[in-house]
Amino acid sequence: MRHLHLIYALSLCAVTVPFAAKAQFSWSGGLVIGPNFSNERHNNELLSSQTKTGGSIGMRVVAHPGDRLAIRAEVLIERKGSRLEATLTDIEGNPISETTNTQNHFDYLVIPLTVQWRFGSGKFRYGPYAGGYFAKLIKQTFVFPQEDGDFTEDRTDFFRPSDAGAIVGFGADLALDEMISLNLEARYSIGLTNVQPKTFSFDRIWHRSLALLAGLNFRLGK
Repeated sequence: MRHLHLIYALSLCAVTVPFAAKAQFSWSGGLVIGPNFSNERHNNELLSSQTKTGGSIGMRVVAHPGDRLAIRAEVLIERKGSRLEATLTDIEGNPISETTNTQNHFDYLVIPLTVQWRFGSGKFRYGPYAGGYFAKLIKQTFVFPQEDGDFTEDRTDFFRPSDAGAIVGFGADLALDEMISLNLEARYSIGLTNVQPKTFSFDRIWHRSLALLAGLNFRLGK
């Protein structure tokens, strides 16, 4: 995990230092929000989780060294996780409930850093981007639906307090006027950290999520 943090920090320096020395930056910033569709990858073949819907909301700051390059840093609150079919049994293993979809909710404070190469001209710009993220676990909740009300358990202490991974995506910006632009994008996040400590389980779990985001960017400064 420390190696991932080091790679993340070195990537930040590698991207920003050369441009800070040679380029005149312009800046923009704003809000970003949208749904995400997340799942968990397991090394246990007996576990077959399903995609669940969550969300992302936060703030973004963008540095523009030129017309084509955009360096973006964000602070987001994201809900990831998965759904898993489960059945309650008695002590002898006999089912005492119907199969239902339980849910694992992971609420994270996420700090993504991405670099986008933009095409187009005038008011419309678009292009792919890539980078990485670091995330701090805020809360993990297990939910088991029941007829007389959902059973909910806080399992934050069962999981690692942080996560890190890679990001790839594609986004487009439409300038509404000289100061404001509308941003739409699709982003795939690939968790590279096993979030399940060995002290609780030998299963390995990695996050995967697809986010569809919309945002408003405001030009900062002249």
